[in-house]
Amino acid sequence: MDIALARRILRDMGNASGNDIRNELMGYIKYARIAFVQMQKDILPSSDYVIDGTMSTEDIAKEIIDIIV
Repeated sequence: MDIALARRILRDMGNASGNDIRNELMGYIKYARIAFVQMQKDILPSSDYVIDGTMSTEDIAKEIIDIIV
């Protein structure tokens, strides 16, 4: 989740003010992080596959292909 947050800030908030970025981070802490932790408890254990989003796009694609072939 922290990587997703960092990517979103880098992608969408390049021209944002410091206050805008701080507000986004406060929303993350107040809402998104709580939802993510709950998802890890409830959904992740019953997931068939989990793909590591830190891998390169090529490695992610290869892993997905390996799963479905």
